[in-house]
Amino acid sequence: MFTTIVIDDERKAAENLEILINEFCPDIKIVDLAHSSKEGIDKIQMHAPDLIFLDIEMPFMSGFDMLAKITLANFEVIFTTAHDEFAIQAFKVNAVDYLLKPVIIDDLKSSVSKAIDRIRLKQNNPDVLAQMIRYFEVQAKTRRIPIGNSESINYIETNQVLYLCADSNYTHVYLLNGKKLTMSKTLKDVEEHLPHDTFFRIHIGTIVNLTHISKYIRGEGGSVIMSNGINLEVAKRRKHELLERLN
Repeated sequence: MFTTIVIDDERKAAENLEILINEFCPDIKIVDLAHSSKEGIDKIQMHAPDLIFLDIEMPFMSGFDMLAKITLANFEVIFTTAHDEFAIQAFKVNAVDYLLKPVIIDDLKSSVSKAIDRIRLKQNNPDVLAQMIRYFEVQAKTRRIPIGNSESINYIETNQVLYLCADSNYTHVYLLNGKKLTMSKTLKDVEEHLPHDTFFRIHIGTIVNLTHISKYIRGEGGSVIMSNGINLEVAKRRKHELLERLN
């Protein structure tokens, strides 16, 4: 028996999938449901499932974003979505399969069969797990974040972001191409959706992309020179950890 978690912000969709799995997938046991990406991360850590069914479109953090935040991805993934344009991206993150909503029983059974084959392969070949973990680490550095305001939403690769600055309840995002975008969210809210291995808060009002720091200038807290030549102050209490991360 293999364990699974269903992660979907639509409770009805999660419950419908639960019914189908219980009825048509006897080798799979549902150990929990989650209705947000954050809750999904918590329950994956709690249960360490063999498989997750993961909705792609969820508020605040998509299914792709959620996976990028998980450092030990010792499970298989079947994406669920109402839109088939996500198929290519789903396979790029090494998913077993993707299911279109409403879920068709034969498609569900086929996807679960593929997942079980891959779980068994991983159990017998530790290198497969190591390769998958490395793949998700790469994805965490190249994933997209939504940068939205009252007029539009831009989806930007995180490796194109140089740094972010707080402005009361807004956040200014400075990009590699020289553009500045403004989000109607606080810097703290935005920080939760950034990959923590590449982004670091150097000051109460500034987060930088570590991969775009070209120089550190010594001082009480010091400062960093970004790849576009901008000099940004580093808070004294953040200096030690920043130097550790850069090294």
